[in-house]
Amino acid sequence: MDPLDVIEREVGEAQGAREAIGALRLERELMALAVSSGVAPTALEDFLRRGAAAFAGDARFDPRDPTRRLTPASWARGLAAEAPHLFLKRRDR
Repeated sequence: MDPLDVIEREVGEAQGAREAIGALRLERELMALAVSSGVAPTALEDFLRRGAAAFAGDARFDPRDPTRRLTPASWARGLAAEAPHLFLKRRDR
């Protein structure tokens, strides 16, 4: 096997591993946000799917302050206003 092919394969595997680790970190952070922000248990899957989509690809910027990158916490606050049905009412928490 050509040494360059081996290197290219290993670089590809390393990139895939980095992406998988990044996705797991994001999911863990989103799970913590779901608990702390009162996402309804029945909406957890939807919350996680929306969060993964929001942070896929290029960096996003906070609509309230376009000079700052969007964080999962600021995204969750915006989602609470945009899709309140995903969250428990205050009295249900």
